[in-house]
Amino acid sequence: GPAPAVPETLAPARLWAQQVGLREGRLLVQDASVPGGFKTGFDALTWQAQDLSTLPGLQGRHRGSARSEIGASVHVAGTLALNPVAAGGTLALDGLSLARLAPLLKPWLDTRDLSGQAAATLAYQVDAREGHTSLKLTDVDVQGQGLAWQDRGAGAPLTAMVQRLFA
Repeated sequence: GPAPAVPETLAPARLWAQQVGLREGRLLVQDASVPGGFKTGFDALTWQAQDLSTLPGLQGRHRGSARSEIGASVHVAGTLALNPVAAGGTLALDGLSLARLAPLLKPWLDTRDLSGQAAATLAYQVDAREGHTSLKLTDVDVQGQGLAWQDRGAGAPLTAMVQRLFA
């Protein structure tokens, strides 16, 4: 017979997990929209959360880290709630090789001779309520070491902006 009618809004299942985790995971990332494509992976992916719950208004804590194939390490820590969905905390990226990141930067920067490393830290807040998701980034700190690229007059937007700022 036909399936029973399901109400449009159901209360989430009641769940409380004292500890949830992932150890030595792997994540593959691929972007075919970038000319030439971009592909990397994250190894040694660890993530754990304490006091994760679907009970209204309760939030737990989480932290994680990973190492990317392009040389960067990523660390995240903060709070996590499931009802409503919300997360906030800090994200740190270190040891990012700009030469390996060049395919993603190509639309904004002439990346033919891009070199150096970058690191960044930021605070984040993500909220999802009633079909609307918001992301807020604050306290963004980006640092570079040994940054260089050869300007070949390609007219890339970021190259042109940097030229105007430092001309």
